[in-house]
Amino acid sequence: MAFVESLKQRAKQDPKIIVLPECGLDKDGVMAEAADRATADGTARVVRLTEQSIKDSAKMDELAEAYAAMRGRDKAIGLRALANPIAFGVMMVRAGYAHGMVAGRYAKSGDVMKFANAIIGEEDGRISSGLFFREPPEGYPVFELIACGDMVVHENPNAEELYKIIVTSAETFRDLAGREPRIAVLSYVTGEPSSMHLQKDPEMPKIKGALEMYKSGGHPWPIYLAQGDAALRPGVAVIKGAPFTDRPADLLIGSSLNLSNPVYKLLQELIVGGRSMFVTQGLRLPVMDLSRGDTAANIEAVIAACSVRAQMFEKQGRYGTVSDHFVK
Repeated sequence: MAFVESLKQRAKQDPKIIVLPECGLDKDGVMAEAADRATADGTARVVRLTEQSIKDSAKMDELAEAYAAMRGRDKAIGLRALANPIAFGVMMVRAGYAHGMVAGRYAKSGDVMKFANAIIGEEDGRISSGLFFREPPEGYPVFELIACGDMVVHENPNAEELYKIIVTSAETFRDLAGREPRIAVLSYVTGEPSSMHLQKDPEMPKIKGALEMYKSGGHPWPIYLAQGDAALRPGVAVIKGAPFTDRPADLLIGSSLNLSNPVYKLLQELIVGGRSMFVTQGLRLPVMDLSRGDTAANIEAVIAACSVRAQMFEKQGRYGTVSDHFVK
């Protein structure tokens, strides 16, 4: 488990304040177990947010006023919005009471991302999306690590949005995996689409446009349009003229949520004994959206990734002073 363990080791070097706003909803104890693991491993300074801990913090009025000012509304609107613990957690990140937030084990992805986009906002030149990592057990014969881009709230991106998701996913892969990605944009076509493909398939012009933007952008990572076998089997890649053939693609990109989501779910379920992690990307500060079926081990890995992202964002000067007021 080299990838996940390496990520945890990096997080331990400078553990950041990560808020878990669903601890009050944790009926099956998964979030508590994940928080215990992260605390024991030293990968984050975990804030276990509950209704009681919000009251005890005496920060509701302050954050509600800040939220209202940001949205151009009155305090009553802020109080209503921040009654939702997800919104309160995101506001903690925005206001400098946490470096990042991890949620979505019980809340809908749409709700997590709604507050993240409204309160944190997207990076310049990027849009919010997700990247799923799957690390198979040692000795797995196909690949050592694979990632799959996911659209999250941009369910059917246009060519420019798809291009941004490709670039953001490649950057996230490089930053967290510590190696340069090889990208396969998934399709029923390998290589250059024909005029017939462009005419008959409404997805193909969008994909072609995104690839043209990528190639004109001067990015260093090799990329090609690929069927699943050409993406994952070097022997097939050789036959079909892929730009890299010594090992499989390790970053897969679907052109819409209808393709990307099933692909990463299948990778998660079919590779028995591996480790999974879903990372949200494209936001100005780290807010991570979980999957409903995430285990405590998966969530611990996401907490570590959130801490590592916060370390990187801190070096980029994205934070002011971050208070440990909520840390017990």
